[in-house]
Amino acid sequence: MRVNAVAEIVNGNLLNQPPISHFENITTQITHVMRGTLFICTKESDAREAIMLGAYGILFEDGDLQVIDEECAWIKVDSLQDAITRLIRYKLLSRNISVIYLKNIEYEIAKEITTDPTLDFLQGGYSDFLESTQKQGIQKIITNNTALLEVPLEFTRSILPDNEPFKIISCTLFDSKIYFDSKRYTLSLPSIFLGYLSSVITLFLNEGIYFSLEYFKSIPYLKPIFIAANNLLCPHGQSGRVLLAEEQQEHFRFYASYLQENAKWAKIAFFVPQSKIFLFPDALSYTDSDSLFEAIKNTKFNFALILGVNSAFLLDHLQNSAIESSLFDD
Repeated sequence: MRVNAVAEIVNGNLLNQPPISHFENITTQITHVMRGTLFICTKESDAREAIMLGAYGILFEDGDLQVIDEECAWIKVDSLQDAITRLIRYKLLSRNISVIYLKNIEYEIAKEITTDPTLDFLQGGYSDFLESTQKQGIQKIITNNTALLEVPLEFTRSILPDNEPFKIISCTLFDSKIYFDSKRYTLSLPSIFLGYLSSVITLFLNEGIYFSLEYFKSIPYLKPIFIAANNLLCPHGQSGRVLLAEEQQEHFRFYASYLQENAKWAKIAFFVPQSKIFLFPDALSYTDSDSLFEAIKNTKFNFALILGVNSAFLLDHLQNSAIESSLFDD
């Protein structure tokens, strides 16, 4: 991009007349600075480092910096947030990149089933959005961040189709067997998420996005962790004790209803932080990780749904416990 064009796009003031005429790329991250970069900056120390790395220009907010190298272009703006927004919009329009919004569960499913090189998945903020618009070959950006939807002038969102694009063969609590595009698939996807799968498949078909259900492995929602009576991990399906983690309160209620409706034969336990027990009077409370795992060990259940933690936390603790147990046995 030409220097004068950038200054105009961001509604900025070019403070000097540098010998360079254009920028090769734009970034807010010092680690991405290279020869020809326009660096969006807030600290003088970062500006000096960027110049040493080969930056051709510094974009900064009024009052933050002073010109320290006349060889670089110095562009001052009233608001870096506004400047980044303007740059993103320019990139979206000039490169004809469309933006797609998916709900969190849809987003995770979409990541699982596509390797389309024209797609980029965006979970970060404005700076990451700007980086995404500059990647080679990108035609569509998929995000689950609602805060970013005010940036593009328009965007596409998923819709639940009237008719599912696949046939449901059978379902268990944590797996679904479906028939799609003349093939049968067994997916590690609870039936409550099949609506989200329908929305993603329909969107991808409408948008011409390449995907394959053969890629699907799992998503980090309602993911079962099988344990033995001593709180040690077991292979999938080889235990009658299953832990399920959920950090969000709304999802916790959703999953609780799902378990109670579809596993009436099972003994279900609910664990919630002590601060939330007033919201779930039938649950067991915990105050920290030690009290949680002690309660898990001493409670009889087939399924334990836990509010306030994620699967990674549980797996990390259980794996560490297994290592400690092994060392002690030796």
